[in-house]
Amino acid sequence: MLDKLSIEILKHLKPYFLQDDPHFYNSDRLKRELIDYSDAEIRACLVKLSDDGFINLTERRSPIIMVIGLTHDGYHYEDHLNDQVPINSPVFNIGTVHNSAFGNTGNITINNDLSFDALKEFIKAQDIPESDKSTLLEMTDCVETSIENGASLERGFLSKFSSVLKDYGPLAVEIVKTVIPYFFGLPS
Repeated sequence: MLDKLSIEILKHLKPYFLQDDPHFYNSDRLKRELIDYSDAEIRACLVKLSDDGFINLTERRSPIIMVIGLTHDGYHYEDHLNDQVPINSPVFNIGTVHNSAFGNTGNITINNDLSFDALKEFIKAQDIPESDKSTLLEMTDCVETSIENGASLERGFLSKFSSVLKDYGPLAVEIVKTVIPYFFGLPS
């Protein structure tokens, strides 16, 4: 990613190296022409531009670094500006949000129906392998039957389904949202 100084240096070097007979451009000369930056910042940026394949340098360890040319990417650095991440991204501090969707996320479905039938339809609608769907549906039936029969649920009751739940976190959330009201005696 090109930062502000990298862009300024490339913008400064490009016309020079497009001349008929350019020789070299040194870091000391850049420091005199780009007065807003320290010598150390300019030298570090030149090394980074070299490492990233934008310029060619001579000896890097001497106090004055010599730029001996631009690479193809250096001459066409503008093409890399489209890849930049926006520097000023808005930040929204809005507190706790429930049943909401933000951003450009495509299709959003917010379903507050907490019945087992709705959960089964939700599982069937997912784009997952049929074997995993049948395992999740079997687990849903197992939990529904246990709750309807008033069976006490023991630790590890659903352990045989853990590998499938691990792979499909969002489905696990939907299952928990359906089951929890039964444990607290809330209406479904």
